[in-house]
Amino acid sequence: MTKLELKIQEKYKTSVEEFVRRALVKYGDKIDEIILFGSVARREAREDSDIDILVIGDVSLDELVNISFPILLEYEKLISAKNMNKEHFDFLVREGYSFASTISKEGIILYEGMGKAFGESRREAQLSESFI
Repeated sequence: MTKLELKIQEKYKTSVEEFVRRALVKYGDKIDEIILFGSVARREAREDSDIDILVIGDVSLDELVNISFPILLEYEKLISAKNMNKEHFDFLVREGYSFASTISKEGIILYEGMGKAFGESRREAQLSESFI
């Protein structure tokens, strides 16, 4: 990885960590999982890439915008947050819908309920090797 690629990845890491922190402080009791997906998760992000995050739980899109917009202003990184409840996401995975299946296979779990965060989830190795 080049120095430029490392610098780009570090910018995304800071924004992602801040999003997760703020989401859990404000809505932690309503969140089952937070999953990073897309180019940042695949380590293919360019300087102008957005950050794709799926929040599974009972959090509205407006609530996610209230978290992501200040991060855009502060870190100049756009977070494209999506929301879905756990039952619906599990159904989409079971039925083989590509969006959910891809996230399930390639996504990096940043938070998994029951107080697990940043590397304590079932994908600890993937998170530490692929993102941090």
